[in-house]
Amino acid sequence: MIEFEVLSEDPEVVQLVEKYWATDSNGKYLHNVSDLLPFRGIASIPRLIDFINGESAAWNPDNLCPVCQTSLSVRSRTDPAIRKLCKPELCDYCQEQQAIEKEEYETKERERLSLAIRNSSESARKREIEYGQLPDDIALILLALERTISPKLIGGSFEANDLRFLISGSVFSFLKRLIDAGAIASDAAIAPPGAYWLKGDDLWFSMEKTRYFLVQDKTYGASEDALAYLDNRPWDQNDQLRMLWLDYATAECMTYFFDQCSQYSLSPTSDDVEKITSQIRVALDQYCIQELWCALWTVVKDVAALSKREYYNVAKATSTMPGKLHRLLEAVRKGQRIPLKAWDRPHYQPAGTLGDIFFERYGLNEGTPGALVKRIFTSPTPPAYDPFMECEIVKKGLVDVLVERIHHHGLGAMSLSIFAAGIREGMSIEEAIATLINKLPSLQEGMDEAG
Repeated sequence: MIEFEVLSEDPEVVQLVEKYWATDSNGKYLHNVSDLLPFRGIASIPRLIDFINGESAAWNPDNLCPVCQTSLSVRSRTDPAIRKLCKPELCDYCQEQQAIEKEEYETKERERLSLAIRNSSESARKREIEYGQLPDDIALILLALERTISPKLIGGSFEANDLRFLISGSVFSFLKRLIDAGAIASDAAIAPPGAYWLKGDDLWFSMEKTRYFLVQDKTYGASEDALAYLDNRPWDQNDQLRMLWLDYATAECMTYFFDQCSQYSLSPTSDDVEKITSQIRVALDQYCIQELWCALWTVVKDVAALSKREYYNVAKATSTMPGKLHRLLEAVRKGQRIPLKAWDRPHYQPAGTLGDIFFERYGLNEGTPGALVKRIFTSPTPPAYDPFMECEIVKKGLVDVLVERIHHHGLGAMSLSIFAAGIREGMSIEEAIATLINKLPSLQEGMDEAG
């Protein structure tokens, strides 16, 4: 039963409200709303309902606000609160208070997020690392990154989408390695809205949306000199370089695999993808990328055909992929079937800048057998001593003077290139430095005075 109160003392208004809510003993309304029109110039039902709500208040005593226990307002005959509600909503006052509290909370959270973003950005921009201490795999990715997005890397910022030419496929695992090594950092202050959020007191971000920058070297800053130094340092951590090659080669194979699956509308589960990825990585110790493209093509074609058989479906057929790949590679290894063919690189799948650098430095590409890769990256025996520490020029303290002159004249990149070229030609430290000074006469100033 609806209860109501007329706020007006106008007899016609009181009569209008009473007629609107009047019911018989069975709860049926005694008057059609249309029969109450027109009323004082009001000719439509919606306007009449608005007028009645403005002149009266109605409620169902069976529906109480779960917060303040007051009866919920009823605004019309079609209002759900006409009947007893299983889960009553808040009353108008409590809804208003809740909205105010929500706005206050969201305002405080926005302020907390803004402060966290500001602090994160300031902290990130103050970071410094020693490029000479970066592992070889990180250094190689960084050089490939510079080639991919130059000139954004030095003095600028970039996002994950800018790295699409680093490799074919997802770049996020390589991006995360650079972040974890401290070579690049995210700048929350220049990220688009929604890229950062707070989880408790911790600031989280989307790797896809945020923007990154090159962390500066303690000596050379974030500059061409720093990257030139990185490029011309010793490269002898062959285990790490081989692991990076396997990461790259596996990504090449899996990119081809996913493309083949999409052509036949096959969607392997994450567990199956993990199994296939593991098999491919192990197989790269023996086969080249081109041969594994052939293996993956064979497996996908077999599964696509299997999915059309009477007692199979796509999901059931797709689940056989890991087993088919294992049996195929095992049969080839035992000589029970013909060797895998070397598939040509698809035109839509470039090697990427990381692949280009592997080829330029080590001659590796999609056709390089796994056994040859292992021989190329056989770890050398580390030297018993650092030959640079025995250099006579170092003993005399001339290197500090030389470095100061290089910075003074802005010749860092050129100096490193000349020096590294001399070392590669078999010169001693003294000979390489002498060649550097002869080719750049402006460095001679101050050297004689220093000894």
